[in-house]
Amino acid sequence: MNSREVLQSHLPPMQVATMTRLKVERRKDPILLAAVKTGRRSVRNRAELLEWLAAAAQSRRLSFEKLDFDMPLKEQARLLAASQLLVASMGATLMAGLLLSADAALLALPACHKVGPGRSVTCETEELLKSCGLRWAQYPVAFDDVFYTIGRGFDFTARREIVNELIKELLEA
Repeated sequence: MNSREVLQSHLPPMQVATMTRLKVERRKDPILLAAVKTGRRSVRNRAELLEWLAAAAQSRRLSFEKLDFDMPLKEQARLLAASQLLVASMGATLMAGLLLSADAALLALPACHKVGPGRSVTCETEELLKSCGLRWAQYPVAFDDVFYTIGRGFDFTARREIVNELIKELLEA
């Protein structure tokens, strides 16, 4: 980024320093970026979720990308800086979210770790970025959508209508 681009950007100072240090060229096309983990305590229907996100991006004239944490940091920073919306699992929301522009939004996919009493489920995600004023929403997991697998923990099934409504709220705010 040259100094003029830095001054015209909506980037927080830490992100400007990171982008400059890594010599990241900012993408011109806005993107919907997915950082949805595949391991424990995740979305059970990940492939479907990614299809829904790609369709939502296309309908809003956004590019759709998947963040791979094995990519070089420079490429990760480039994707995050161009994100209009980051959809991320717990663990990815904090680190990845720190490189988002100030006008971006974050849809956080929680980690669920216990059920009960009754028909309740406890799911959590990092809320640091919410407290920083970023447009932020947490996917609301229902008791009937939670599954437990020995050695893996609790996963949940995402529902398309809920994902679409949250995306609409975040991008049209």
